[in-house]
Amino acid sequence: MEGGKKLYPITLTLVGTINPTELQALHGSQWNQNRNARLNSITLLNVLVRMAPLMSSGSIAKGRAFLSDIATRNAPHGLEFWNGYFQSIRPAPGRLVLNVDTTLGLVYRNGDVLELLSEFIGVRDIRELEHRISGTGGDRPSRVKTAVKQFLKGLRVTFVHRRNVHPKAISGIIWESAKTHTFFEDKSGREISVAEYFEGKNHRLRYPNLPIMAKFGQHNAVPLELMRVAKGQIYRGVIPERVQQEMLKISTKRPFQKLGDLERSLESLHHQTSPYLYNSGMQIGTQFMKVNARVLRPPALRLGQNRQVELSLRDKTKVGAWNMTDKQVWSAPNFSTLVVVRTTTRFDNLRIIERMIEIWKTMGISGSLSDISISDLI
Repeated sequence: MEGGKKLYPITLTLVGTINPTELQALHGSQWNQNRNARLNSITLLNVLVRMAPLMSSGSIAKGRAFLSDIATRNAPHGLEFWNGYFQSIRPAPGRLVLNVDTTLGLVYRNGDVLELLSEFIGVRDIRELEHRISGTGGDRPSRVKTAVKQFLKGLRVTFVHRRNVHPKAISGIIWESAKTHTFFEDKSGREISVAEYFEGKNHRLRYPNLPIMAKFGQHNAVPLELMRVAKGQIYRGVIPERVQQEMLKISTKRPFQKLGDLERSLESLHHQTSPYLYNSGMQIGTQFMKVNARVLRPPALRLGQNRQVELSLRDKTKVGAWNMTDKQVWSAPNFSTLVVVRTTTRFDNLRIIERMIEIWKTMGISGSLSDISISDLI
């Protein structure tokens, strides 16, 4: 200890040495000769490119990408969406190319733990949450408790009654209320409840009967109402269905929309302000590459009666789609036996089969009702 602060020893280990000539070879004619040296050089460049965004305030590492708290969106169930970006250096003939792509991260929303947990479970207020956990609200307690564990386990929180303490991770759940859970006080040795302890610290609990508390370490129990979710934590549990639908809606964008997002992301990528890129002598351009492309002509579809269907590239509404109305298939089989398994008597099965055979005939497929066998499934 020095000045009341704990000292931590750090050991630096030399992993390898990268020769500057190997970096030059990346965009020269020799870039594909030494594979190991090339991979080491690219790894170094990727580290330099990603350092500034990861070290900036409000960013979270997610694999090889990073999430930014700029322009976040609220998600259902006490969560929120963060925009993410992926960067990767790729060698190309005569130059190096930076590949940038977007991603979407699911993060715990910053706020009161009880309120966010209630939203995650799908209850309207704390009283209903109390009934759901205790089993008096109609749901199975085991199902609700599983969802509670999924939301709280490992979650880092701050404390309302101890604002100077750094965020701590919840290590477990105690399925007791602050009114009934007791412990022996260190100073006096008397047995008191958690609710009595906090009342003695001028923190009278609003929900002393809520049968759940967070556990820290081996013995410390803290009521949920005294905690707030620390900002910037990736949600790693099972994604609820409503959140999946909303995530898909946000992620699905047209190419020009995605390009606009990438152009607006340049400030978050810190290419022009990164001290790591500046000190290494790297410069990254601000213009996106443009590649000429063309739409391939779709193949003609050959049909029966020596007919075929060709699609026009000028009609954008029909690209990649064929209309098979009143068209016959190229090679039409004739069925000799049709077996139908009937699972209900609510529908006129014979009429449905007759209509189905009529449609087959227009497509060139033939058969007769005499070849049909209908069986009931019991």
